[in-house]
Amino acid sequence: MITHTRIALIDCLMRLKGISKTKLANKLGISHVSVIRCLKSDRSERVERAVADELGLPVWQVFNDFYDTNGKRLNHARMREINARVDVSFLLSAITKACS
Repeated sequence: MITHTRIALIDCLMRLKGISKTKLANKLGISHVSVIRCLKSDRSERVERAVADELGLPVWQVFNDFYDTNGKRLNHARMREINARVDVSFLLSAITKACS
């Protein structure tokens, strides 16, 4: 399960970079509600990768409990295994850089 902390950090970084969920949704040809759902609970590799691209970060740094460091999506068993170790340090670092 995605942590509320990560969702808040993604939202913050998107705002700092001037990225709206609506613009991202339009770019992907989906509704902004679909983007929000993906960030909160529904998994969509396409949306996750688009969010990471817009943030200028590798997908594994944004969604590190769903991807390995090569950007390959993990299987569900592996996701559950590492889900407790969600690391948001990459997002915090990106926010710090965006604020500088």
